[in-house]
Amino acid sequence: MSLSNEAASDFASIVRDSTLFGRAVVLTDPEGNEQELTGQWKDISASLDPDTGQLVSCREASVTLVYSDLTEIPTNTPDQNAKPWQVLVDDVRGDSIRYKVRETIPDRVFGSIVLMLELYDCGG
Repeated sequence: MSLSNEAASDFASIVRDSTLFGRAVVLTDPEGNEQELTGQWKDISASLDPDTGQLVSCREASVTLVYSDLTEIPTNTPDQNAKPWQVLVDDVRGDSIRYKVRETIPDRVFGSIVLMLELYDCGG
């Protein structure tokens, strides 16, 4: 096994392991089809400004998944009236948070895909 294949295998094992950092994620396509996955999720609300070193308020959320686990690759939906790809994840308190996929960043060599997210209010 090549070093890159071994790294991809290790990555998949870590991301899928719910006893480590893996978290249950539900990915829903625009037609409402759901896929239950395990991935690494982050949602931070502050960052350091690299120019000033000051803490600034911002919200950045993403989920990292194993590329081969996806039955279809999500895309962002530029049409504001169209139903987007959605991600549902529970936070540490057990509250469900729904996001829409803003951007997808696949790495077909390492076997990962990062979904950049933004909060989504589906009106329900």
